[in-house]
Amino acid sequence: MERQIRLDYVCLNVPDVERACGFYVDLLGMSRQGFIDLGNGVTETLLGYAPVGKEPGAGILLMHDAKRDKPYERGSAFSRILFNVTDIAGMIEKLQAAGVRIVTPPTVAESQNLVYALVKDPDGFLVELLELRRR
Repeated sequence: MERQIRLDYVCLNVPDVERACGFYVDLLGMSRQGFIDLGNGVTETLLGYAPVGKEPGAGILLMHDAKRDKPYERGSAFSRILFNVTDIAGMIEKLQAAGVRIVTPPTVAESQNLVYALVKDPDGFLVELLELRRR
């Protein structure tokens, strides 16, 4: 039976698309997959990874309003964005070299059979990196 619903994008409001892309594209390896000009200074930049199988994966949509002159407020409902990585130590080293704020260094969670780390993107969004361990 074919799936009828899938997650496409999570939207983040960002004041500087290029700075956000510097993190998600240049450091985490996502690619720009689309751009939508909604008019009146509002744009959407779609980021993602190459599809696995026949369906594209979920991605991040960066929404930018060029007219906005005050910072965005992050409510308490948002927690974090999660990425699976194959080499968490190497990824953290790369992020540290780029000046990314490391909130929690790689930490082993034996009961979950994984290693995780938490970092902040340039706009202060919390990003969790997970490395699943093979049994």
